[in-house]
Amino acid sequence: MYFAIYQNNIYNVIYYFIDLDNFYNFLMRNSKITTLLFLLVSNFLWANQVIDSLKIKRLKNHVSSLDYITRQIDNSKYYLTLNKSYCDSILAIDSTNQFAIDFKNKINLTLATCDQNINHKIELFPFFNGFPDYMGFADDPIEYAYDSSLEKLLNSKYSAVENGPILTTNISSIVLRNSCDDEMFEIVNQILLKKTNHYIIPKHELEEVLGKKSATSLIDGNIDSKTISLLCEKLNLDRLGIFNVNDLDVINNSIWLVQSEFYTFHKESGFTEPIFTRGFNIDKRSFSIIYILLLIIKSILLIALISFLNQKLKRIVDSSDNIIKDLFNLFIDKVKFVGISFIIPLIFSLILIYSVSYLMPSAEEHFEEFSAKFWLFSITIGMSIVPTIINLYFINRMDLDGFHTIKGYRYFANSSLYATYFPLFVFYIIQFDNYPITEHFLLIGITLLIGDLFARSYFQFSSITNNIALKKQGLYGIILGTVALLLFNSIILTELTIANLGVSIVVILPLSIAHYLIGYFLNKKYEYNLNQSSNKTLLSNVPYITELLNPKEAIFNKIVDSMSDTELNIMIVSGPAGIGKTRGLLETKELFEHSGWDWYYGDCDELQGENAVSYEPFLEGFKELLKIEAFSNRGERMEKSMGKAVNVGAAIIDIDTSFIGGYERNSERSITEMCIEIIDKLESRKNKTIFIMEDLHWIDPESYAFLNKFIEMINRNKFLRGNMCIILSIREESIFEHRGPSLSQLIATTNDLNNNSSYKFKVEELLSFNNFNTLDFVKHLSTQNNKFKIQNNSLLEINSLLNQLVNEKNTLGQITPLYILKTLEKWISDGLLKYSPSGYILTANIDTDSLPNDMEVDSFYHTIIDKYDEKWQRLLESASIIGNKFNADILTQVWGYELLNVLGFLEKVVEDDLLIDISDEDNIYEFKDKRIISSIKSYFNKDDDSDDKQIIKEYNKRYIYLQNKIIENPHNHSVEEILSIIRRLSSLLINDTYLKIAERLILEVVVRLVKQEEEDKLLGFNAFLISTKKLNHISNIISYLIQINSNSFISILELNEICEQVYHIETKSNSVSLDLKLFILFILKNKHQIESKKFVRVSELEEVKHKIFNEYKGNLQFQFGIEYILYAHKSAKESIQILKDFYINFEEKTEEYNQLIELQELKFMWLDTHIKKEEIDKRSLQLVEKTKNIKNYSNKFKILDFRLDFLASGLENDEKATLEFMEYHQLLISSEGINKLWVELVLSFLRSWSGSTYIIKHPDDALEKFTKCETYLKKIIDFGILSNLLIEFIDAKKEVLDVTKKYKELKKVCLDHLKMVKESIGVNTIDYANACYDVGKAYEHLKEGELCVKYRLMGIDSLLKLEQSDKIKRALATAYGNLSHIYRNHLKDVENTIICAQKSLEYKESFEKNKSYGISLYSLGRAFALNNEFKKSADLIQQALQYFKESSNKEIYQKSVLEVNLGIIVNEFDKKTAKKLLKKSIQKIESEDIIIYITTEVNKRIEIGKNILNLND
Repeated sequence: MYFAIYQNNIYNVIYYFIDLDNFYNFLMRNSKITTLLFLLVSNFLWANQVIDSLKIKRLKNHVSSLDYITRQIDNSKYYLTLNKSYCDSILAIDSTNQFAIDFKNKINLTLATCDQNINHKIELFPFFNGFPDYMGFADDPIEYAYDSSLEKLLNSKYSAVENGPILTTNISSIVLRNSCDDEMFEIVNQILLKKTNHYIIPKHELEEVLGKKSATSLIDGNIDSKTISLLCEKLNLDRLGIFNVNDLDVINNSIWLVQSEFYTFHKESGFTEPIFTRGFNIDKRSFSIIYILLLIIKSILLIALISFLNQKLKRIVDSSDNIIKDLFNLFIDKVKFVGISFIIPLIFSLILIYSVSYLMPSAEEHFEEFSAKFWLFSITIGMSIVPTIINLYFINRMDLDGFHTIKGYRYFANSSLYATYFPLFVFYIIQFDNYPITEHFLLIGITLLIGDLFARSYFQFSSITNNIALKKQGLYGIILGTVALLLFNSIILTELTIANLGVSIVVILPLSIAHYLIGYFLNKKYEYNLNQSSNKTLLSNVPYITELLNPKEAIFNKIVDSMSDTELNIMIVSGPAGIGKTRGLLETKELFEHSGWDWYYGDCDELQGENAVSYEPFLEGFKELLKIEAFSNRGERMEKSMGKAVNVGAAIIDIDTSFIGGYERNSERSITEMCIEIIDKLESRKNKTIFIMEDLHWIDPESYAFLNKFIEMINRNKFLRGNMCIILSIREESIFEHRGPSLSQLIATTNDLNNNSSYKFKVEELLSFNNFNTLDFVKHLSTQNNKFKIQNNSLLEINSLLNQLVNEKNTLGQITPLYILKTLEKWISDGLLKYSPSGYILTANIDTDSLPNDMEVDSFYHTIIDKYDEKWQRLLESASIIGNKFNADILTQVWGYELLNVLGFLEKVVEDDLLIDISDEDNIYEFKDKRIISSIKSYFNKDDDSDDKQIIKEYNKRYIYLQNKIIENPHNHSVEEILSIIRRLSSLLINDTYLKIAERLILEVVVRLVKQEEEDKLLGFNAFLISTKKLNHISNIISYLIQINSNSFISILELNEICEQVYHIETKSNSVSLDLKLFILFILKNKHQIESKKFVRVSELEEVKHKIFNEYKGNLQFQFGIEYILYAHKSAKESIQILKDFYINFEEKTEEYNQLIELQELKFMWLDTHIKKEEIDKRSLQLVEKTKNIKNYSNKFKILDFRLDFLASGLENDEKATLEFMEYHQLLISSEGINKLWVELVLSFLRSWSGSTYIIKHPDDALEKFTKCETYLKKIIDFGILSNLLIEFIDAKKEVLDVTKKYKELKKVCLDHLKMVKESIGVNTIDYANACYDVGKAYEHLKEGELCVKYRLMGIDSLLKLEQSDKIKRALATAYGNLSHIYRNHLKDVENTIICAQKSLEYKESFEKNKSYGISLYSLGRAFALNNEFKKSADLIQQALQYFKESSNKEIYQKSVLEVNLGIIVNEFDKKTAKKLLKKSIQKIESEDIIIYITTEVNKRIEIGKNILNLND
């Protein structure tokens, strides 16, 4: 500092006297100052020379060090350049320094020589083969440097000692240092001690021999032969090893170079020649994983923000009720999407970079060598393209909302590509110790540019379109995108700089523009070709005639004006076929969408073949909302085309892809789950919604059941009730029968739904036949349609004739727009209407006889069909029977023709514009219009009015024959596949053979749906069976099965009545009806504990047993077998053995079946009192762990529910039950979120014996889960109608309110529940008794003893009126015991306390003596204590204690309560014994794990006990 001040003063003097003349005169006048100034300047120049000399010395050292280091790391360009900068620093001080000049020339020569080497062309080359070992990320770099130096030294051979490496030499050695700090020197000593055979002489020994001062001097490197000789003499050594370590250089406090050397000293020959090694390390501890994670998050947020800003935010703002929330949720969705898209490419790019490292050329190889180019190509493919493809394959399977859109693809590609380049940033940050922020933003922009090119191209290429030009553009774009990636990689890998990124943009942008221009050119060409071959068919371009019906006034305005804000709006459209219902509705689509409404449309198909799927109208209607079409079309094709590619690519680089295959789409979701998904998505859009279900007269029973469930659930949603209109379109009543309901049946069903709902909805007529005006239809048609014009005279004649018929006949809707159009088409075809430039003209007079009948009206298509040979006509007819879409392979097999011949014929039909060849699906064709199907039917119905023609039956027979694999082994096929067979069989049921096949398949379906608890699907399936009218004997039985498995509440009385009714159903031996009947009786006993055994004959039981063990297979055999075993046997031991025997012979074993069998065995074991519960505990926990590997959520639920129930009530281990519930409940949460099974598990646990402990210990978690359950249940059940799920929910709610001490709210819930039970099932039921008990409990908490007793007595009175079964007796025992408690603690009524306690004990005398019996003994003991009969009381409580164990905290608490009370009572006659008992029991009950169970009443008793102890003391 002083020198700096001194230096500044000199400068000031010089600047002050800058005028030389003045300066000279001044010096002459002041000689003393002149002398002083001379001395100061001399000192200043001398000091600067010293400083510069020191700087040069230090810089030379750096240059020498870096020279050594660069030679060790393949002449790294980065470190050569750094070394060159140090030479420049020397020359800046001393421009003539020969050392610096020589070294700089040497470095320039090296740079020139290596300029074409691959490591000089690729900036981050060392990182592509792993992180360089000369970089240190954790310990001090000097440690790494010495580790490297010592490792090389110790592994070196030193002949002066022996032939082996130094580390194996047995010799005494000392360790010296020239320049090494104490800490590092100690580490060196430890390394040598640990890794060598040398005896390292410690410092204290040296001090003993040489003295402290000499020893220290020696260690610090001051070595001489005299000292060493003395040391050898004192230690009696002939020779001595000497290690010497030295810090050679530290560059910028980040690069460390050290040296280690070894030599020996011999007594006789002295010192030997040393051997030395060097080590270096570069400090990279500034590199932080947390910083990289933050950078990843920053990148995700940035890309998500770009994606967010690219949305139509104005629409959200305009339609949102809560703008900030909706915008925030949208941004979070984008973050999730980008984040998910980011993970796989980030991981795989790193994996693949190192997977192709074996192709990496050596550092000195020329960059234009083939191996170098091939490696660069492999890096591009491996680092960027392969991870993106794998990510695409994986993300495609996750059903992400918005993925299969152009924007979804764009930001997926942006995220994926950017993530693949992220490792380069990591390498860059490590190498250069800084974050290239500008380059970061530019890279996001470039990957967005390339990603957009890929996204547009893939979207175009995968589009379902006939526009080949679009597909070509997509293909060209993918090629251009790949080229862009290759070019970008070749630029960016050389050097990550702003300039290179700018060059990349300049290169890539023209490729993107070229792609657009190619598309523009190809599309123009396509449009030109399309216009040259436009369709001139009459009916394809008919404009809408507003005079027939004004859609805006009759539909749009009426709906908007009549919409209720609080009630669901259901509107019915009815009318004859062809009147214009569909066209009128579709014309309003644009009006609704422009007004901000969401529009969904589905229709019911007249024909349903093997391609039909359940609930098809809904899947069609909500396909855009659920992304069904885009996902199935794009997703399935992507999977087909990419699945193999991913596996092949993985095989090349040896990567396990099993994790990809683990994700499966859920194809058999319940109706309820599908409804929830639809409703949640509709609500989330926050728009008014219109849903149209067309042609309900053709609706299949399953879809009709779905519709009813959908209406029920929509009506429970507050938002949708006031913002949704459901339009149901149906034909008016006619003499023809249809698959679906009639208009009157639809209205009746809708009214029933309304009457049974807590929330009423509006049902009104939207349109009927009278709203359509067909007068002057031809006139309006000719006026509005330029392509179809009729000359005035002809128009007047045609219009008059048709108007006359409208006025005469149209009361039945015979003259419809469709009929008129078909008539005009026939007249054109027959030549009655002839074209002229001024319009069509009639060629003959017309009258009513000129009008075609229903069969003739389709002559336009009939003319085309007439051209075909008869055999092909029949084939075309059978194709129309299959449905709107059909498989040519099946037609070939059914008719026995050659496939090539059939395909040749179908191509002709395609050319005739009747069919469409679906090119994406092999040999699949689709009729171009529904009218074509009806025309084919009318063509073959000219002389035959039968509904079930022989041709249809024959086709179905052949089809069934071809499906023999499903018929023989239905257990190997899905419910949907079996249903397709049953539908075909429905027309053949008059034949006994087909009837038996159908019955067997029905049994398979029914048992599956029952065990899967698919109540709604089973209801829909039974509706289909009823519609066949030939399966009533089965559908009647199934209706009982539906009742006993319904979620709707059903009382024991009703169950007993069903049991009686089922018993009286007449069934034949060895029939499916008998099997179903027995299945019902089994379930009544096993599930509902109804005594149904007296209703089953032994012969029937043996018959079904034979089928179970010998005929049934798969799921049917398993489920029926389990029900049979549960039904037929009482002994747990016997049941376990039969269960094992049954499963040994079971052929279709799977892991899921194995687990269910083990679960059932555990349930039997629990019933066997001789089996230790520890074994059940161990095995049930192992079983839970196994469920992690299965996908069947129903099985998971059963196993988890059993495990938690066993812990809670079997072991009474609340702590363990709580911990496992909190850990394992997540196993039931699917990718779609919580579900019914999760809700049931949570409610079940909250109601269990451990529920209260869980709520006490984890109140926030319990409340959160309970709230989720409530939200979910409000979607699927009506809270105003009693059901099993609602009862479970109410019981759980009571428990939550009870434990959290919200007693007033608890009272209200209990009273509401009691009222609901009373109104639903009456007072003489066990459910009413239980509800009364709960009300009493609420009043007990509120200290209202009289009201508590009132409701408890009401419950007991209800139980006494029931049949006194064991179940009722147990309930009465509990009820009297609880009532005794109220009389004792709240009313102090001695007489009733004793009476009720005695009755409780009397009821329990007939049952097994267990803890429940002990509770009654205790209750009676407390009763006698109230009457001052203390010894009698103490004796009873002492007896009760033997029934209480201490295997869990709860049991310890319960027993301690008895002991505290016993101590209080004993104190009345034996204070000494009481003191011991109270001291022990109070200490136990107030321990940390037990104290949480203490109630207010028990706490009072503890205080009494403490007072007794204080008094006794």
